[in-house]
Amino acid sequence: MGWENERHQPRVRTGDPNFAAVLHAVGIPLDPNQPEVTIRSERDGKQKTCWIFMPTSECGRFSCKMVQAVWGDLDWIRDNPENPLAYAMAAMMNRHRFIDNAKTSGIYYEILNGNSMALIKASAPQAKQDKILARIGR
Repeated sequence: MGWENERHQPRVRTGDPNFAAVLHAVGIPLDPNQPEVTIRSERDGKQKTCWIFMPTSECGRFSCKMVQAVWGDLDWIRDNPENPLAYAMAAMMNRHRFIDNAKTSGIYYEILNGNSMALIKASAPQAKQDKILARIGR
């Protein structure tokens, strides 16, 4: 059942840019009449962008309901390694992991001396920093 057969089905709205990116990556199109909407909360005045998708991909292989059912399911991703949806979800999960690791990994200094280079964690004890610097001749 492709997009053409579901013109009157309810559209799917999401405020999650990661979910929206995965829906679009597997071919589920944005609603051509209203692809996005900005909502302002009556309570706190904050704005939120939502993307509005058609219920299925044009080829009919993927639906928003199906993507939502397996969203974030590592077992499903492992069991379906050749599925384009698994690739898209794994990429999004990896993106989150990289960002989280970057936030918690701490600051490193890059020290260059000729052809030598050292990375020294800013929080490393002074004795360790001195030892590393000595190895590159600084």
